[in-house]
Amino acid sequence: MLLAWWARSLLVGLAYVLVGAFFAFLVAFVWTIAAQVNDAPSVLPEPIAVFLSQVYLHAESGPLNADAIIGAGMLLIGLTTIRQVLRSRAPAAQSEEEGPTKAQVNPRQEPGG
Repeated sequence: MLLAWWARSLLVGLAYVLVGAFFAFLVAFVWTIAAQVNDAPSVLPEPIAVFLSQVYLHAESGPLNADAIIGAGMLLIGLTTIRQVLRSRAPAAQSEEEGPTKAQVNPRQEPGG
C-alpha cells in the first residue's frame, strides 16, 4: 500500500481508488444491483452481473471479510495520495500582510542607537 504514497502520482492514486472501491463495495454491488430479486432481472447487464457474482463467490474473504477491509484501505490510501498530489501542485497563497524584510531587521543593532 505504500506504493501509492511513495509514487506520489495521480495515476497510481486513481488506480488505488478504483480497485479499492471495487473490493470495498463488492458485497453491496452484488446484493443490490447484480442480484435477481423475485425473478426480476438485475439492474446490471447480465455479463457484468455474472462477473461480479463470480468474483464475489470465488474471492477468499474469510470470516473477517478481508478483501473488503484491504479494499477500503486501498481506497483511503488512494484518496490521500490524490489529495497530496493536488495540494503539492496548487500554487502557494500569499498572505496579504507582509513582514519586514531581512534588510529591515538587524538583530545585532543595539536599541536606541
